[in-house]
Order: sequence, then C-alpha cells, then structure tokens
Amino acid sequence: MLDKKARTVLLSALPILFVLGTGVVLAQTPQTTDAGRVEQVSASSTSVPATFSNPSGAFQPLDSMTVDLKHDSLLVITFSARGTVQPSGGPSVPIVFVKCEIDGTPCQPNFNPVEFLYPQFCCDTRSFTWVVHAAGKGNHTVTILWGMGNPTSAIITNRTLVVEAARQ
Repeated sequence: MLDKKARTVLLSALPILFVLGTGVVLAQTPQTTDAGRVEQVSASSTSVPATFSNPSGAFQPLDSMTVDLKHDSLLVITFSARGTVQPSGGPSVPIVFVKCEIDGTPCQPNFNPVEFLYPQFCCDTRSFTWVVHAAGKGNHTVTILWGMGNPTSAIITNRTLVVEAARQ
C-alpha cells in the first residue's frame, strides 16, 4: 500500500504519463481565481492598419502595452480586431492566430493560440479574453502576437487592447 505522499505524486503524474504514452491530450482543468473589484483599467485603440505577410506564418508582435500595477492583481486582458485575409488561391483557408503574453510568458489559457478565422475578401470582427491569475505589483508588458496558418496576407484594423486589474 502506498503512503499518502506517494499516492499524491503518482496521481499527479498519471495524466502526464497518459498524455506522453498515448499522444492524446487531456482537457485542461479550469483555473479559478477570485479577486476584488476592478481598480485599474488600461486601454489602447487604433484604426491604423497592420499587415501580416510573412510567408512562414511565424508569430510577430501586433500590439503591446505596459501597465503599472498598484497592487498584486488578477488581470483580464481583452483584444478585439476587425480583419480580413487574402484568398489562398486553393482549397486551404488562411487562418490568423493570435496569442497573448505578459512579460514574455503566455497568458491563460495558453494551451493553443486563438484562431481568428476572418472571411476571405471582406471583413469581420473577432475578440478573445485571456486571464493572468496572479500578476505582482509593478510594471508588466502585455503583448499581443499574431501569425498565420496557410499564410497569404492579413490586414487588421480597428483594434483595441484592454487590461483590467482587480486587487487580489
């Protein structure tokens, strides 16, 4: 019979072993954080077009903001943008991928980048919200990066980045 510590270690390792052994990815357990009221809000917005035309599709910075937190905080980060993609000329559909980083670390959920599937030839608006469960007091840089799958070119306009901080 295993003691309590050994059981805890084994049970913690089983999901990792299962994933490594089978190649099947298990669902991520949601992380929940309760915080006080929102005490700080930072926002940026622009209608200046940004064009992505990197044939490799590799991620590159799109927007960035530095926030000076007055307290240890839970951050709610929302990015919205109007965009369009150029047609691929074949059966594959170009996809814009967007991800968030704070001080170079992925924002949660960091399982995968978010897909912004913009229509070809025209435009639409997409939005996503990330959470940073524990950001310490002081300066932090929030960066939105974008890349493409089946790359052609994409144009994003009318975008906003909003960071709300609630005291923990």
